[in-house]
Amino acid sequence: MVMAAPESTNPKAAFARRTAESRRGEGWIRNSFWLAPVSITVLDSVRDRMGLTSREATLNAILARIDDDMFLQQEFLAVTK
Repeated sequence: MVMAAPESTNPKAAFARRTAESRRGEGWIRNSFWLAPVSITVLDSVRDRMGLTSREATLNAILARIDDDMFLQQEFLAVTK
């Protein structure tokens, strides 16, 4: 007989699971990586200036801006040699 893992009765944990499942359904991917101290300083500065709640939200805002801004695309995405 195989027993299922017990579900947490913590409402915050249940909310986090539902949110994660929803984001996965929308194509979001969770990833972890190391950032240099200077990158953290820049992220925190941008986060505070933009009034965002997390470094994750800040990275998403920056990357979305690159996708929409022709000058940033040229700076970061153009192939130059």
